[in-house]
Amino acid sequence: MNKAKDKNRVTNYKRIAGLLSDLIRIESVSGLEGNIAKRLLFLFNDIGADAYIDTTGNLIATIGHGPYNIVLDAHMDTVLTGQHELWQHNPFEGYAADNFVYGRGATDMKGALAAIFFAFENLLNKKEEWEDELTIIFIGAVLEEPAEGVGLKYALEENEITPNLVIITEPSSLKLIDRQRGRAEFKIWTKGVSAHGAYPDKGSNAVYKMADIIKKIEALNKALRERPAGLKGSVAVTNISSRAVSKNGIPEYCEITIDRRLDVDETQNDVFNEIENISGSAKVELTNFSLTSYTGKQIKGENYFPSWKEENAGIKGVFDKCYEQLFGSPPAWDSWKFGTDGSYSKGIAGIPTIGFGPGNPDEAHITNEKINIADVYEASMFYSLLPGTLLKTSVLETAVLSK
Repeated sequence: MNKAKDKNRVTNYKRIAGLLSDLIRIESVSGLEGNIAKRLLFLFNDIGADAYIDTTGNLIATIGHGPYNIVLDAHMDTVLTGQHELWQHNPFEGYAADNFVYGRGATDMKGALAAIFFAFENLLNKKEEWEDELTIIFIGAVLEEPAEGVGLKYALEENEITPNLVIITEPSSLKLIDRQRGRAEFKIWTKGVSAHGAYPDKGSNAVYKMADIIKKIEALNKALRERPAGLKGSVAVTNISSRAVSKNGIPEYCEITIDRRLDVDETQNDVFNEIENISGSAKVELTNFSLTSYTGKQIKGENYFPSWKEENAGIKGVFDKCYEQLFGSPPAWDSWKFGTDGSYSKGIAGIPTIGFGPGNPDEAHITNEKINIADVYEASMFYSLLPGTLLKTSVLETAVLSK
């Protein structure tokens, strides 16, 4: 019996490595996800899911036809690779060795794409057990890296999907996630008076004015990090520029960009007022994004992505049971410090949201990114077990009756 299980696991590992390498070979930087979307479209339709690509470019794959809707969310886009010569292996080779697969997006988050695919395959093999009560929807979202939640928002609205539960499959080291920090981006402008560099006292240096603000931002970050509890927000200057009439002129204008990470109890107004208070007479503004999906759709919005916290005891209880069934011990719930599509699903839309995904978050965006194949396998098993676990609880009945 054990030999049979071991043989089955080896077979699954080989299939996972093969698919994951295939996905890594398909470059899918934000805004260029078309080829990977087409590949996933073929794969999911081939196993019997109802799959299509919407006008925004999101990949939607559905199985089952029940009244309770579960969304498995994973973004298809990746960040850039940086300098190729610093990688031990070609970042788009999908090199596999010693139970790891290497390459851009291995952890963030093509490992999750592979895990969801194999979970769908497992679920379709026993669909008679759940398909009349559940609808399971995979959303392969676009443009998550530059604007978390945007692809998911358009997928839900455009396709009239109303989830009862969203599972964010970002890397979590196979830990359950019930909260996440938010993110806001601000710009601050200071104005000075131009003068010749030989006579600086005749002008007013916008950079010097900004220097005082930067010191206050540094002090604010220290105070945020020393908070005794919570996820502890942070703030950092991420860009600075100035303008003068010539290279030997006193700058009449200075601008900085600020990355502010929000604890679960902080709001957009809280952090805006905080930044405005330390900026004095300088102008403060929440920045905006303007993106174009690979289908040509224009997407605009504010660079504010709220934090979130899931407190639904019934939903969390289902995940507790599923986790213990798979791993043999109760879970220790954790949090994400980075942004995910949960900023939309829970932070804005208020949909019950839990995080769980393969891979170590520390591997995301780094040179020589890799993922353990065992993580992908365990994640696929978890996603496969969850529907059956849900059906054994009262959560399903309560949710359907409340509609």
